This record gives sequence, C-alpha cells and structure tokens, in this order.
Amino acid sequence: LYRFGLADHASEQVQKLSLGNQQWIQVTASLLADPAVLILYEPFSGLDPVAVDAMADVLREKTAQGVPVLFSSHQLDLIDRLCD
Repeated sequence: LYRFGLADHASEQVQKLSLGNQQWIQVTASLLADPAVLILYEPFSGLDPVAVDAMADVLREKTAQGVPVLFSSHQLDLIDRLCD
C-alpha cells in the first residue's frame, strides 16, 4: 500500500476510492499473490499520466523478474511502449 500511495486509504471502502485508486488496489491485490503470470484488464484505465508511468514501471519490473504480463488496453501508445 505504501509503494502505490494507498496507505492513507487503508481504512476506506474500495468503492469510495477514485477509479485510479481502485485500479491500484486491484493490481496490488494481484501482485500480493506473487503470480506466475500476471493478467490485467485495462490496467491504465482511470489513471493520470504520472500513475500511468508508475503502472508501466510495475509491469516492466514484473517482466524483468521473468513474470509474463498480459494486459488489454485501448491506449496504443502504451502497448507500443511496453510490449515486445
């Protein structure tokens, strides 16, 4: 929660958080399971440009650790930047 700036929201109900923070909660929950493959649906949806860069960094870290990352996105520039 600290890494993604969510510690201040730990006691709040998820549905009361902004869409961007809800997105971070979902990704954080996925990462806690230490998945062999990370599959995300629209992980950049609702994120501001700074958060998009932070999310891209997280996905790059996982691929650098050898974890295959599959995600869908309508943002073609992100697909072009992140996919090989």
